[in-house]
Amino acid sequence: MKAYVAAFLCLLFCHDARSCESDGSARVVSKETVELRSAVQEGSFYYRVGQHAIFVDRHEFTAVLEKALAFPANGADQRLSRKLHGLPSTGEAVDAFALGLDDPSLLGRIELHLAALLERGEATVINVYVFPGDSGRVVQTLTILRLESSAWEGRQFCTSSGEVLWEITDVIV
Repeated sequence: MKAYVAAFLCLLFCHDARSCESDGSARVVSKETVELRSAVQEGSFYYRVGQHAIFVDRHEFTAVLEKALAFPANGADQRLSRKLHGLPSTGEAVDAFALGLDDPSLLGRIELHLAALLERGEATVINVYVFPGDSGRVVQTLTILRLESSAWEGRQFCTSSGEVLWEITDVIV
């Protein structure tokens, strides 16, 4: 039965996945592979990216944010810090995207901090269309490409199958 449901969901949601490589508009500066965590920790922040959800430890996310606050002040990081400190500590997962709904400038900062944790392997990534316990639900490794063009610098986070999970623009030159 699970196979039929999975096939039906794939018909609805599957699409041609983009390949993890530069399309020629940017050059690959570096490429590395990181191992990810295999379990979601209690009280995590999560962020939905396509058919995947990225989970990071709330305290580790806050630590990355606090480190960013040590540099010249970024107003969005300051507002995000106040918002995080105001959240109740219930042990339930918190939707990181929802934190930026009333202040869109927070979304870019949330994404950069999540990307920093992903790059260090301090995250769990799951495919939300695969049933819990089934093979392929938890993404075990990511390949990270650092890309550079004359107009921007960024990163691609790719699954072991070569599918682009997420793209981040770090700098617009």
